[in-house]
Amino acid sequence: MKKVLFSSLIVISSLIFANGSYAMETDNFMAWNKEIKDSVDIVNEIMNGNIEKSLTKINSGAPIEACWKVAFKVGLSFNQGVESKITGLLRKDSRVDLYPHLSQYKYWKSSIYRKIPLDIKVAKTLNLNGIHLGTDKIDHFVGIGYLYYLIFLKEMNYLSNKENQNEQDSVVKLANDLIKSSKYDEMKNLVAENVVSTAGPANSPANYSANTNEEKLTEIIKKLIRFGLFTERYPVGRQTLGILSFGDVEADFQGFNFYYRMCNGDDPYLKKDEVGDWYWTQPLDMREYVNPNLDETYNLSIINPNKMNKIVPYLKKYCSKRTDPKVVERMEQYKKIDNPSFSVEYVRELLRSDENAETSPYSFTGICRSLN
Repeated sequence: MKKVLFSSLIVISSLIFANGSYAMETDNFMAWNKEIKDSVDIVNEIMNGNIEKSLTKINSGAPIEACWKVAFKVGLSFNQGVESKITGLLRKDSRVDLYPHLSQYKYWKSSIYRKIPLDIKVAKTLNLNGIHLGTDKIDHFVGIGYLYYLIFLKEMNYLSNKENQNEQDSVVKLANDLIKSSKYDEMKNLVAENVVSTAGPANSPANYSANTNEEKLTEIIKKLIRFGLFTERYPVGRQTLGILSFGDVEADFQGFNFYYRMCNGDDPYLKKDEVGDWYWTQPLDMREYVNPNLDETYNLSIINPNKMNKIVPYLKKYCSKRTDPKVVERMEQYKKIDNPSFSVEYVRELLRSDENAETSPYSFTGICRSLN
């Protein structure tokens, strides 16, 4: 068991918390006016298949009483390898339309990141229910969303020594080790110091369990979002490749919603039958989680000023394409269906003046404005 715990910790830590898949960038502008086949049903099939395999394995082992421990193991099954298992399966599935239809090297050399040395793959764009997003958003959904969930468990005292002092619990140990690897405890004080406001939107996050103290839950979720924003500003996003991606932060939040719903809310995904086996109550449908704010051509990112000279020369060519009929149609459709999540609204309140995509000189909008 110690060997399994250690190997799992190394894999997940390197995947989620180091410079792995979640430092990956995507160039959604290359796909801005392109027609990409909708792959949402294929993604649903892959995700649900992984869930069923995971539950079969879980039910074949020692009985598990706590739902959150089942959710932990299901989440672990998504995050095994040098990228999330789901993204790896998507890349290998010929039915999935990933744009551009180029090799990784040619894609990188054609992208806005061509002058930034990358030791990792650039995420291609796929279409999920009419939303263009990079495959890196799937990684953020199942990976950083998973980290959010683990931190939520910690903040709710599911992982405390007091709660588990009478048992040798490998799940609790691994969960705590993963959180420790994320440097969350070291960062959380800095997170509080590096925000303009912590008040948050007036509305509370919707669709959460009524049996959890709403005020406490809302504060935990705000803390998670601030942590996600901090990782974009510093270790994972902006400092490595020069991009503060608000699309990544939204994918993190939607992933947390997915993991949270496994055991909470009015209609949880996980339940236990009369013989003690866990089952999935309904198929996962990614249509419930994807939204326009996952598309970085709509939810615009901020470029690190130190990387502007490496990215802007290749990004500014898209300024003239803002009036392309297909681009206009896509942006208008996004506006019609956009219902900003709690995370989107809260992030807007936390932003510094130079991080507002509408006014910042370091956003696509600001770059195009400077050309006029």
